[in-house]
Amino acid sequence: MKDKFLRFLAIAKKAGMLVEGYNNCEIAIKKGNAFLVVIANELSPNSKKKIERYCKDNIELIEGISEYDMNLYLGSNGVKVICIKDRNFSNNLLDLWKKTKLNINFGGE
Repeated sequence: MKDKFLRFLAIAKKAGMLVEGYNNCEIAIKKGNAFLVVIANELSPNSKKKIERYCKDNIELIEGISEYDMNLYLGSNGVKVICIKDRNFSNNLLDLWKKTKLNINFGGE
């Protein structure tokens, strides 16, 4: 079931609705262009705190995905933070996340 979530992330990337990387996501969040943030398990605690603070109560945050899986499905390398800049994609990803209960670490670890 985790594959559905990760495949949908890849679709969001192909549709141009995904921002990759800490700095790019920070900019998107501050400009109000992010509706969902996904962080990898390997993100440093300091960076995680900052992202959580940026998101506060108005942007959903998902964690529990390995950097390996995230990068494998997105065709990226070294990305630990991504954000979705479309409300519909974000809502669909949140639904998939909640339905599959992906609140565990998996793959590549």
